[in-house]
Amino acid sequence: MYSFKANAVSACVDDETVDCARMSTLFHICTSDYEHAAQICPQFCGLCDYVDGGWSEWTSWDTCSVSCGVGIQHRERSCDNPTPSLFGQHCFGYNRDDKICLGPTCQHGIWSHWEPWTQCSTTCGNGIKHRFRNCAYAASCGGPAFDSDICIVKDCIQVKLAGNIVMVSINGGL
Repeated sequence: MYSFKANAVSACVDDETVDCARMSTLFHICTSDYEHAAQICPQFCGLCDYVDGGWSEWTSWDTCSVSCGVGIQHRERSCDNPTPSLFGQHCFGYNRDDKICLGPTCQHGIWSHWEPWTQCSTTCGNGIKHRFRNCAYAASCGGPAFDSDICIVKDCIQVKLAGNIVMVSINGGL
């Protein structure tokens, strides 16, 4: 970074070997090249009192972005110590800093074995059966704690007497 500072206000003097008015007319030195102007024509260009910006102290690191495992922490600073004046240099560098942080080791839960299947929801034909499992050592294990499946027990046989005729139906059909 280049830092250009005019001499102290009491010594803010233009270079005697340079025609500042002519430089300004021909090359617009006061409005196009503040760094050069501050070195050779600070009084003519009105640059005796400009201030370059300076960084504030870094803020404290934010808390880690995760409660366990690998995460990120941030901190920031501002270009206001001092704030640059109109012709002063802005601060060089970044205003934000990041770093990796390590939270405590994540305690992943462990699933128990599946409980045995419940009885089928029907005594004949198609039904549904269920089974369950428990998550130990954590609030979450990932995945379902409940499982369902179709069960087929046996054909449903229905016998009806209609007068002298015996009617047999399997699974509701004739």
